[in-house]
Amino acid sequence: MKTKDIIQQAKDLLEEYEKRYYPLLDDVHWVEENECSTDGDYCSDCVDDAKNEYRRNYLLKQRKLTIERRDKEFSKFSTTYNYGGGYEDDDFNYCNSCGKSLNVVVLPNENNIREALIDLRGITGISDYLGYKIYWLLYNDWGNDDERHVREHILTLELAEKTIEILAKKNL
Repeated sequence: MKTKDIIQQAKDLLEEYEKRYYPLLDDVHWVEENECSTDGDYCSDCVDDAKNEYRRNYLLKQRKLTIERRDKEFSKFSTTYNYGGGYEDDDFNYCNSCGKSLNVVVLPNENNIREALIDLRGITGISDYLGYKIYWLLYNDWGNDDERHVREHILTLELAEKTIEILAKKNL
């Protein structure tokens, strides 16, 4: 069987897991200071509290400065979110406040593929969350034409084969 066929078979088997988990994801939200993103990714429930915390910390720092050195304009804090999808990251993202899974396009790297392989060791079933993760690692496979990501592609194929092995036993 061809590599593409193996990966597609695993994706087909994982599609139901991905569909069940996907609705639990939230868009990625950010806090911005003067229209520049601060560190941190947040869910819709936590982003306003995070914005207030950034603003509070900023104002506390301003109070410690002499009047001449204080920010006369005062930074303006706002929030924004990733509307329309397509936000790419090297790993699956979670809200910095509550840990909720956030909707990102994962660019597979060796570490997150290896972690998924470790998660599959010794299990007989796959959770919706793990199925979702593996589905998107397979979906975003670099392919065998990209010379910079040969190792990732080899590991992706191994991940697909292990997934098929586990899910085939489940369906017997």
